[in-house]
Amino acid sequence: MRGALRGLVHAHVGWLFLHTQRGNKRRYAPDLVRDPLIRFIDRTTLLWIALGLAVPFGLGYALGGTLTAALTGLLWGGAVRILLLHHATYSINSLCHFFGRRRFDTGDESRNLAWLAPLTFEEAWHNNHHAFPTSAAHGMRWYERLLDPSAVVIAGAGAARARLGRRADQRGAPGGEARRRVARSSPPGSPRPERSTKRRRGG
Repeated sequence: MRGALRGLVHAHVGWLFLHTQRGNKRRYAPDLVRDPLIRFIDRTTLLWIALGLAVPFGLGYALGGTLTAALTGLLWGGAVRILLLHHATYSINSLCHFFGRRRFDTGDESRNLAWLAPLTFEEAWHNNHHAFPTSAAHGMRWYERLLDPSAVVIAGAGAARARLGRRADQRGAPGGEARRRVARSSPPGSPRPERSTKRRRGG
């Protein structure tokens, strides 16, 4: 049990302090490395962090008119917001590999964690993501799609790019046989997850 808890802590925040096992970004995310908007955001990271703290501070002062109100805005709209956002993100690689249900046999410990889905914009349907990693939509059943706002955002961004004449390189939710397999699958909590039909890449 102690080993499992140590692994959970490492998966949640421990990896942040290890700098020897990081992937090569030019190998694993070449499209992001080439994207000028992403490069600009990367170069100006400190500016966005400062704005994320300055805006709630300014709103607190504008609404309350006192330094106490401004600091309260900074605390809840700045620091606490950033803390919750980061820990919700980290939970995908920690809690979603420790708790939840496995619909597909993906050869790993990825799981779908329903209560975390609304807090992570559907990323907590993590077993679905491991089964179909190239899909822009992680929600497959109707109740999962209700908690899948990022798929809607991605689809909207793709439509906007298409209207501007730019290529929209995205893939929707798995269709055809994959969806029929999901529809036929046993209810959540079934002890026998389905085996994913995704084709594994070498490595």
